[in-house]
Amino acid sequence: MDALEKDLATLERLGDAWSEIDTDPKLDEFKRELKKNLILKNNKLIIFTESKETAAYLGEELATTYGDSVVVFSGSSSAALKREIEYSYNPKFADKGEDKYNILITTDVLAEGINLHRSGVLINYDLPWNPTRIMQRVGRINRVGTEYDRIYAFNFFPTAQTDRHLPLTERITQKLQAFHDTLGEDFKYLSEDEQVSSHKLYADLTASMDVEDGGVNPELYYLAEIRRIRDFDTALFEKIKRLPRKARSGKHSELINDCATVTFMRKGYLKMFFMAEGNASTGITFLDAIRLIKSEPKDKRISVGERFFEHLQKNKTAFDYKLIEDDVANFEKATVTGNDAKMIKLLKALSKCRRFTEIQEETLQKMLELWQNGEIPAGITKDALKLSQTEADELLLFSKIYDCIPERYFEGRNQTRTVFSGEKQVILSCWIRGEE
Repeated sequence: MDALEKDLATLERLGDAWSEIDTDPKLDEFKRELKKNLILKNNKLIIFTESKETAAYLGEELATTYGDSVVVFSGSSSAALKREIEYSYNPKFADKGEDKYNILITTDVLAEGINLHRSGVLINYDLPWNPTRIMQRVGRINRVGTEYDRIYAFNFFPTAQTDRHLPLTERITQKLQAFHDTLGEDFKYLSEDEQVSSHKLYADLTASMDVEDGGVNPELYYLAEIRRIRDFDTALFEKIKRLPRKARSGKHSELINDCATVTFMRKGYLKMFFMAEGNASTGITFLDAIRLIKSEPKDKRISVGERFFEHLQKNKTAFDYKLIEDDVANFEKATVTGNDAKMIKLLKALSKCRRFTEIQEETLQKMLELWQNGEIPAGITKDALKLSQTEADELLLFSKIYDCIPERYFEGRNQTRTVFSGEKQVILSCWIRGEE
């Protein structure tokens, strides 16, 4: 009870301090930009914000200057208002003559599933933690059929003081750069810094790897390494892609006392690393596995030890138990016809491209499964098929099709509807002996 009373007292002090603030420098700067920036003055605008309270606040403030041309939409808004917004922002309804709005203020509720590309300008009034949201927001105007030769995304970044305590900008930029390098994105979402060479990105990421000291996320380092190999060592990249299943090797490591075996296995979309050491096998994370098996060119390969096959069997058994624990289900694929069949044919043709990374190949397979299972709405399929008529580059086409699919469809694959059908595969194993 004492703790609750202290919390209440703290909140009351904060409330009292907040009530004394009668200025909003961010809003003032935003209003100035709307008046003086020619791009903002002469175009339809879409303003995204994280909360409906902020959206309502902006709506009230901007309506004093721009009147009825301002509209606010959030999760509590009506379907009728959404249709009015489409009349103003969706090119499909341009001939209806019901263009009422020039400034749309909304939350991420309109970040997917709607075409708004009668506008060529988007503003992120605040930035979401998930960079995919930024991509989805931009996807409302960066669409096939837009009349604009160039579209614009404006961003409000946190102040330098805020960023020191909460490095939101850095984290989002790093993750967006990873999307660029794995998916071949060519649109700069936040800043000019995104469009860097693979070599520079590799140098930037390897410059600081200490996460605890605020360094770069290690996953991004490995994504950059994959891109570097793909772009600068195509022979090695091709060799890695063509490694046979059940590949195995051995090495010394000071991280292991006696001996151990790390095995990477998958069945359908379930992919896991297991490590057998002593008489037990346990699941380990990607980063833990990489720390154990990562090798330098100077490291010598050793033959697998006498306990390797015993360890391998323990890892396979542990993986089987994981399948049982997850209550894995197999789903029958329905017969596919019409545009879905065309989309499947297109994706299968794309899969023959040799420029994709393994991550891209796996993502492509997920997309193929979504269409084979009939999970993608007809409207999205139609938009994706149109892309193939205007984009000849396989990497860019893959990226744009991926952008058409709302993230929730991929998230759903990782939850109750994930398909773990197919053969269990041992991809690779590494026998590790402690330093002698």
